[in-house]
Amino acid sequence: MQERDNNPSSSHLLDVHAKSAIRGAAKAAGLTALLSVSGTIISLIAYITKSSLAKAGPAKEGFDDTAMPVATQNAAFVLSAFTIITLIFVFLIYSFSRLTQQGLKSGNNHMVNKGLSYLSLYFKIIGIGLLGLLVFSFLRMFATGL
Repeated sequence: MQERDNNPSSSHLLDVHAKSAIRGAAKAAGLTALLSVSGTIISLIAYITKSSLAKAGPAKEGFDDTAMPVATQNAAFVLSAFTIITLIFVFLIYSFSRLTQQGLKSGNNHMVNKGLSYLSLYFKIIGIGLLGLLVFSFLRMFATGL
């Protein structure tokens, strides 16, 4: 049994419909990765453009000079964290897409399994992150007395 799983030509474990569904999901994941990278690049360009315009802008609207750098540093930190997280997610989704499509095309179950493991890791990270946000939200509610 173990020998059959490592054989690249043993693609009989998935029927035609399952292969088609996985191939479609892998193509959609590849498109999602491309759109995510595009969105991140657009966000970075918008931030850089906005930052250069804000430095030259005359209006402070009631805030003193010390409030502006703090807001800019906070936005830079959030954007940096967002970019790093997005790149990690894009790597996982792209790896799933590429390996799964190549594995299905060549009939290599090991590549398909490796691609699906990237997808599994992606969902594990998202699940842990959502649980962390949920716990943080509850702690915040209890701390503020809501």
